[in-house]
Amino acid sequence: MSDVFELHEFFVEGRRKGASHVLLHISEPAIGEHAKGYFFGLCEIRNGTIEQIEYLQEMIDEIESSYYTLEQNERTHPFETVLEHVNKRSHHILGNAHTQIDCFLGVIQGDHLLFAIHGTPLAYILYEKKSGWKSIHLIEQQQAASSVHEATQLFSTITEGSLATGDFLFVGTPDVAEHFSFDRLQKIISSRSTQASVDHIQRVLEQLRSDDSFGGILFHKPKKEQVRKTGKQLKTTQNRGSAASLQSLAEKQRKTTETLSPPLAQKTKQVVSSVFSKEQKHHPPGSSMESNFRPRQERYKQKESLGNTILVSAGKAIVFGLIGIGTLLKKLGLMLFRLFTILFLLTTNYGRQRQQVVNEM
Repeated sequence: MSDVFELHEFFVEGRRKGASHVLLHISEPAIGEHAKGYFFGLCEIRNGTIEQIEYLQEMIDEIESSYYTLEQNERTHPFETVLEHVNKRSHHILGNAHTQIDCFLGVIQGDHLLFAIHGTPLAYILYEKKSGWKSIHLIEQQQAASSVHEATQLFSTITEGSLATGDFLFVGTPDVAEHFSFDRLQKIISSRSTQASVDHIQRVLEQLRSDDSFGGILFHKPKKEQVRKTGKQLKTTQNRGSAASLQSLAEKQRKTTETLSPPLAQKTKQVVSSVFSKEQKHHPPGSSMESNFRPRQERYKQKESLGNTILVSAGKAIVFGLIGIGTLLKKLGLMLFRLFTILFLLTTNYGRQRQQVVNEM
């Protein structure tokens, strides 16, 4: 059975765009790419230059495009390969001591989660046990392993784990924590639908009229009985794991330093024992689910209409070619007509125009 997967995002623009700029990106797989899952990114740039902001935006677009293009092999995940390449070309973006960059990039493939961070964005996994709601602070876990290289690399560590049915994943910009404590976020998310939770957070942040910008994404994998039956097909991802894998969140720390070998070379990866473990989780009954995915329509349309594009281009080339040939024939006909007229007048002296023709020549 496919797992229904929903996500909702919020964004509030601050009054001082130069002081705080947020980039929020969510990509849904096109036809034939469902195995790649969903790519998403959330970055806040504080006191950044236009060049830094533009570079980070282009970087996220490039990561998305490359991730969905690269083939997966047994040794290296495409997400890791792309980030290795980005790390080698992004040293200059960290050279400004006045700029603070907080970024969270991730991929969700069914029940499989991979993510990389820079700085201190907010990121929690919420899950329910019989004793109540529990949480995993993803940033604290990864910072312990990535702090050594973060000064010289954007993404020094990739963390790999899983999202079980019923789990929530919340990702937000750092300043969200100043207005929503973790306990308050947990209460909001666990007592409302995903859409209602995001709407509430956005409404509160908008009322602040802050100089800072805010952004965030809330993911949820609802159980079958929690999905509202509206007659409308919800977006789904393929179930890519056994029931046992849904109950554990195993973490692999992968150092993506510049000294790593090329993607095709053999690499030794350090596997760290799991810091995330939890039992089967249950979401409070009665929650209503909605789906609000942002499809990657541009790239999907490009793939779907490639044949039409070729036909249209060929048709235009033929039309322009025929127009060019027609123009050439017209000019050639006029030249021949003028030549025959001159020869006729020179030969027959019709209307005594021979001398006039000679003078014009």
